[in-house]
Amino acid sequence: MKAMARQHVYWPGIDKMIEDVAKSCTTCQQSAANPPSAPLHPWQFPERPWQRLHMDLAGPYLNQMWLIVTDAHTKWPEVFTMNSNTTSSAVLHKLVELSSRFGVPEQIVTDNGRQFVSAEFESF
Repeated sequence: MKAMARQHVYWPGIDKMIEDVAKSCTTCQQSAANPPSAPLHPWQFPERPWQRLHMDLAGPYLNQMWLIVTDAHTKWPEVFTMNSNTTSSAVLHKLVELSSRFGVPEQIVTDNGRQFVSAEFESF
């Protein structure tokens, strides 16, 4: 629609107006191509506790950042206050504290945030 309109007319805001018309048009919505949905890949359930940990930073909540770590087998949550320090070294400090209590996990799963993909975290 936009390409065809541009061949014949132009005014400021024409693209937005065409998008609004297309969004409100029932026929346009029915004939629009739906993107294929990605297949889900469920995690295999771990055989024992502390085999796989999932961790992420959350916040700010109550003016602080939080490191949330969950064991995939037992669903045991560990939550650490990070204040505003979310650097790789601060996250590793909490991970060392956690490992001293429960042992070293076999696998850690994250969202690949900058703290978790740093060289410091990789070498740990």
